[in-house]
Amino acid sequence: MSQNKKDPGVDRTSLVEALEQAVETLRQNTERIQTLEKMHAESEWYLGEAKARNQQLEDELRNKEQYIRAMEDERRELARRYEEAEWYLGEKNRRLEQMENAVRGMEARSQDLSAQMESLRTERPGA
Repeated sequence: MSQNKKDPGVDRTSLVEALEQAVETLRQNTERIQTLEKMHAESEWYLGEAKARNQQLEDELRNKEQYIRAMEDERRELARRYEEAEWYLGEKNRRLEQMENAVRGMEARSQDLSAQMESLRTERPGA
């Protein structure tokens, strides 16, 4: 049997149409794959950008949290110093009040002594 003979069971036109259809399907699938690859590459780029931005925001958040902790520590220190100053002020005020009471007592005693001296002078004329 010769290979140049036509196979009566094969329709060349149908075979060509089927091959052309397969080629078209392959071309369309190639276009879809290229589109998907392009979309994937773009998605990877956006994901990289998002990760970089996320890292930047996390760094900023860490810095701000550290700043807040430092400010809180400073606030606590200032509150401690304020309370200490209030205590010292209270002590000074108590001491001042004691001194004022002592001065008032001395003034009263001085007035009593002045009155007694005046009384003695009036009782002893010429003394």
